[in-house]
Amino acid sequence: MATEITPATQPMTSSSSSSSSSSSSSSSMAPPTSPSTLLLVASLGFLSSYCLSSSLINITVLYLTVPGLLFFVLAIAISIFKRITVDRRIVVIVGVVTTTLACLAIIYTWSAVFIPVSSISLVRLGSVGSSSISFWCRSVGATSFSVSMRASGSEDEFVVVADNVPISASDDHTGHVFVGSHVDSDFELTADTTYEYALSFKGGDDRDDDDQETVTTGGSFTTLPLPSAPSVVRFGFGSCSMKSRNANYELSGFSRVLSLSPSFLLFLGDLIYADVPLSGIGFGAQEDQYRAHYRRTFGDEHLKKMGRVIPTFFQYDDHEILNDVIDIEHPSFETAIRSWKEVS
Repeated sequence: MATEITPATQPMTSSSSSSSSSSSSSSSMAPPTSPSTLLLVASLGFLSSYCLSSSLINITVLYLTVPGLLFFVLAIAISIFKRITVDRRIVVIVGVVTTTLACLAIIYTWSAVFIPVSSISLVRLGSVGSSSISFWCRSVGATSFSVSMRASGSEDEFVVVADNVPISASDDHTGHVFVGSHVDSDFELTADTTYEYALSFKGGDDRDDDDQETVTTGGSFTTLPLPSAPSVVRFGFGSCSMKSRNANYELSGFSRVLSLSPSFLLFLGDLIYADVPLSGIGFGAQEDQYRAHYRRTFGDEHLKKMGRVIPTFFQYDDHEILNDVIDIEHPSFETAIRSWKEVS
């Protein structure tokens, strides 16, 4: 007698359902990321937080670097021991955030570098004495300039006290002139006196002939009292102006100096930061890199307005060359100082 065996279909169905449910649940979960991918994202996170914090130039920036550093250390630990898995979605989110931060940091840090400053024109007062004054200017479209002066409030004509002062393209289109009482016997600078001045530029590719003149915005200055005369002299001093990054950054401190109306300003170094944003890297023989820093700095509206009225004495420090570098044997030294002399 044959016995029909009926398959136990119920248990099989239960097992299949369980397996299908498990498979469905498993497929709905994002796979864990590999340690190498996690380490890559963590490295980007640390780099972005460091770049952003160093761009802000503030003591609190250390707190911005800490999260990126901790994530970086954690990623290294996971990569070494490989006992922890991290959901890939978390890594993607962290990756997007850190990449965004890194891009913002780079834009913030380098924005000033990409703004052209090659055609900028400038006029500035240099050193001053009881019977002397010096002028510095930059004009791409000129071959020479002249200086005219008269006593402030006078209705007399301006008197030319320096004529046909050369502007050299080899010196980044800059020119200097020292004006003393001996320059013109008909016009003597006297002590403790305010004068108005105007600079006229000649020549250039955008003019029809070399005799045509264009007069720039002038200004005024006051000579110092005689050393033997009892008097009070107010002067300002300061250092460190960084226009190397963040194109919107303004050197508003110079407007503060202007509002105080000192007899002169002593600027004691670090007028530019030649090593920023390339911190720790010198430009060597790339002279135009140094020049661009000076154009960008002197092109600041606050410094331009102050420079036309307040005579300024400049000296250099390390950042005109490279951070902590004052060694004349350094490969960047000669180029850096040559560029500094063009503007000081």
